[in-house]
Amino acid sequence: MAGEVLNLLLTMAGGIIIARYLGAERFGIYSYAMSVVWLAMTLTDLGASTLVTRDIARDRSLAGRQLPSLFGLRLTAGVALSLVVLLAAPWLGPNAQAVSALRWMAPALILAPLGSYYLIFRSTERLDLAAAVLVFSRSAQLLAVILAALLKTGINGM
Repeated sequence: MAGEVLNLLLTMAGGIIIARYLGAERFGIYSYAMSVVWLAMTLTDLGASTLVTRDIARDRSLAGRQLPSLFGLRLTAGVALSLVVLLAAPWLGPNAQAVSALRWMAPALILAPLGSYYLIFRSTERLDLAAAVLVFSRSAQLLAVILAALLKTGINGM
């Protein structure tokens, strides 16, 4: 419960900090790029996590076998989709700033396998570890965006 509250607070604080720092126009570009990346993120799984979670909830001994497979599947898909977004950015972005933001955010797709751990921990009722994965993931995302903004990269250099 505390992990989920912390995750919610990090999400809320992160959104406020990013919106205040970037301003309306650049926050819109950031939001556009994030929506493209999150849409691609859904393609890294295509329901495999749901099936693995169901199977592990029924038989916990499957976790040791299915988690590495799911992780590998999502990592492979994440790398491939990251490359697709990087290469397709000029056609996906409506302007140069959005293309730049897409190129900076596309590597986040490589982190897709972390979601596998979250689901496995939930299915085995290890909610403490599931919360830790959520908090780590959200903290890393927030830190990456703040770092990118401070380094005058594709997010605040829009």
